[in-house]
Amino acid sequence: MKLARKSLNPAPPEQGQYVEEAHQFASRAQSDKPGPIHYKGCSTSSADQDGGRRLVPVSGRGGAINKGDRLSSALTLRAATSLTEAAFFALAIGLGLNRFVTIHWQTAGVLDDLAATGRWLKLAGDWIRSRGGQFAYIWVRENGHDKGAHVHILIHLPPHLVDGFNCRQQGWIKACGGQRKRGVLYSRPIGQNHRHYAVGWIAGQAYEANLSETLDYVLKGADDSARQALGIKRREPGGNVTGKRCGTSACLGASVRGLARIIHQTGHSGLASVA
Repeated sequence: MKLARKSLNPAPPEQGQYVEEAHQFASRAQSDKPGPIHYKGCSTSSADQDGGRRLVPVSGRGGAINKGDRLSSALTLRAATSLTEAAFFALAIGLGLNRFVTIHWQTAGVLDDLAATGRWLKLAGDWIRSRGGQFAYIWVRENGHDKGAHVHILIHLPPHLVDGFNCRQQGWIKACGGQRKRGVLYSRPIGQNHRHYAVGWIAGQAYEANLSETLDYVLKGADDSARQALGIKRREPGGNVTGKRCGTSACLGASVRGLARIIHQTGHSGLASVA
């Protein structure tokens, strides 16, 4: 997959799928306001205004789409591009995505995988922030014929919290209504270890190469236009998904990346400076 070097530029509008920002999981999942964003002089994100429901507008559809019953069969170019940019933007602001988590909600006996994903992210984020860490993530839902409903999540996990996270991640699945059984959870570091993103190279391997390979897997269900534009190698149907198909934490969302681009280009150091 092509390495993304446009992390400070939001993906352009495209008719069809949108990428949500932060915890926009409809009313079924508990709301969660994002913590401070540490990008040089940026102040706290405003992505949680209006009840945390700021969506990227979609051209030709009368604004943002937020229909819980909307059916999609693949990631669009806009969605895949935004997720890729968000992953490399995380690295640029020091919150490299260093943990890859897959949860097979259907195997766990969970019927509402979207609400469960929102709840799991809230539990993980609350725990990390309560210990002084910062939390960032991207996620993609899939619905395979054999695997059923499941979600791929790339998160920033502070290295000093790895042991505690390992002890709790199964419990959070149970708290979401899931059963603790074989085949439900797959969780591993991205790269050689959880500090790989910070040092860049370990044992001759670049963190960015490992991240790109992980993204290639997560985006394998993208449509043909996305595959061609982004150079996605893997191909596997992502299945029909009802509701939101993918998303990012607020600190990696398109609005924040756009603000960061303005700051980068103009040298302004805060929201007040660019208002």
